[in-house]
Amino acid sequence: MRYRVPLPWLGVERLEGLVGYGDRETDTYDTLQGRVGLGTSRLRGRWRQVTTLGVQTDDFTVGPDSGETIHLVPGVSFEFIEADDRIAPNLGFRLRFDLQGASDAVVSDYTFVRLVAGLKGVLAFGPESAIGQRHRLLGRFDAGWLATGDFRLLPPNVRFFTG
Repeated sequence: MRYRVPLPWLGVERLEGLVGYGDRETDTYDTLQGRVGLGTSRLRGRWRQVTTLGVQTDDFTVGPDSGETIHLVPGVSFEFIEADDRIAPNLGFRLRFDLQGASDAVVSDYTFVRLVAGLKGVLAFGPESAIGQRHRLLGRFDAGWLATGDFRLLPPNVRFFTG
């Protein structure tokens, strides 16, 4: 559940509160997760900066690894969007950088730093059909980096999976 409050008079586009609980079972991992957090969103020129602080608990199993963890995760992300139409673009892209981390010295069971960079694009082409739609080509590329002292303590939402 998310709740957003606009606060333009404080120089903040919006303040967002988050409370969540989830149980996920896949072929690769099982996790039971609880989360609470706050975030702010600001426009910096044509970039949107989102700053977050959250507490998360996980009870997980990933292959031979399992554990119950809690961590305090601050994060910051920057996003740039260029599109001819923000709702239904025919041509555009989104560039995003996301940095998160936690420290076992501050409310966390482990230490990590995680960086993700992503590029997403759309290109519409061809004549419009009878229902007014054109063909659309969508593409996405994500790259990530993760540093930690003990990978086996990390819950699934912090790790990277392919596929």
